[in-house]
Amino acid sequence: ALPINRIKIDKSFVRNVALDMEDAAIVSATVGLAHALSLEVVAEGVETAEQAQFLRACGCDLIQGFLCGHPEPAGAFNPGRLDDARLLLPGRSADCCT
Repeated sequence: ALPINRIKIDKSFVRNVALDMEDAAIVSATVGLAHALSLEVVAEGVETAEQAQFLRACGCDLIQGFLCGHPEPAGAFNPGRLDDARLLLPGRSADCCT
C-alpha cells in the first residue's frame, strides 16, 4: 500500500482540460488510476464551470481554485471557517477544498 491517501492534479493539466484532448486524457487517466489505488483526487487551479464539469464527469473528488473562492487579505481570515474544510457547491458533485 502507498503511504498516501490523496493526489493532486496540477493546474497546468486543468487549465485547458475542456479544450485540449491530451490534457483531458491525462486527467481522466490520472483520476482512474488514483481511484483504482483507493486514492482521493484533488484538481488544482479550477477557474471555470467547464473545467469543473469535466472534472466532475471524470469522477474527480475535490477541486481547488478561483471557482471556489479567491484569496482574502490576512485581516479577513476567520479561523472558524477551517472547521468545515470542504464546501459543496450548489449543482456540483465535486467538493471544493478551502
